[in-house]
Amino acid sequence: MPDIEDPNEPDEPDAAAWAPPTPPNAWSKWEPRALQVFVLHVIALAPALGLNLVGAISQRTANWLMACQGPAIFCAWAGLIAFLVVRAREQRSGARSERGRTLILGLDLFTAIFAVMGIGFWLAILAV
Repeated sequence: MPDIEDPNEPDEPDAAAWAPPTPPNAWSKWEPRALQVFVLHVIALAPALGLNLVGAISQRTANWLMACQGPAIFCAWAGLIAFLVVRAREQRSGARSERGRTLILGLDLFTAIFAVMGIGFWLAILAV
């Protein structure tokens, strides 16, 4: 069957003139990572310190509350360090590092899981 062209269809540009769109800066959405780590520190440490300062809980209980958030803070710092290393390597080489991005995503996921678990432990400790 012959290929029938539509006379109303606009002409296609030359293949040489066509260039793929430049990819958006995928890292721009991750720029506030240091702020995220700081905010996690505030959320994880300020309530325990505040309750201890006003005398609502003992120093031992405040230490336990802060220790419950330790794994979340560790994963947040590890994620920030991995982010900085992977971003530097990607910018240097110009190629995406899928393994590095997966590591960062995994550390972010563990940070969220441990933060929520830590809050659950807080509720259990404070309920006693």
